[in-house]
Amino acid sequence: MALGLALSDDRVERLVALDSFGLGTELPRGRLSWAVAQVPALNRLSVALLRRSEGFRRASLEGLVADSATIGEDVHAAFAALLQRPDPGHAFRRWRAAEVTRSGYATTYVDLLPELQQPVLFLHGAADDVFPPAWSERAADLAPDGECVVLPDCGHWPPRERPDEVIERVAGFLGEA
Repeated sequence: MALGLALSDDRVERLVALDSFGLGTELPRGRLSWAVAQVPALNRLSVALLRRSEGFRRASLEGLVADSATIGEDVHAAFAALLQRPDPGHAFRRWRAAEVTRSGYATTYVDLLPELQQPVLFLHGAADDVFPPAWSERAADLAPDGECVVLPDCGHWPPRERPDEVIERVAGFLGEA
């Protein structure tokens, strides 16, 4: 969303894109990602498994990070509690159903990146299995004033895994350090 806004609104002075969506179309698990997004029975099954299986919940959360130790029991408990709400993940599932197509993600800003007028920091975890770090590296090359920092030993959740480094990088880029 922030990239889309920066491309359409000159009030955005600087932008930090953190493990950003919209920089490529490839689905992380190909047809399986499409099927889970588009086949209602698979979607219901995945939610049912998340609700009932602690192992499946843990694997799902821990798949977002390079170091599972960064996800404490408080996060696991909060995730389990959220899954017990009526229709958990409704907004995400709606977004995913609209965004995931057989040929990949529908939204991509790649062709528009050369039009960015503001400095952009693409900050990405090296072990991100959701959106590959190569997307951010390519984006930084395409943006006229783009910079890419890939955090080693970090997955798709840098604020969880590397909070101090994320704060330092973002603050430095925004001129607050």
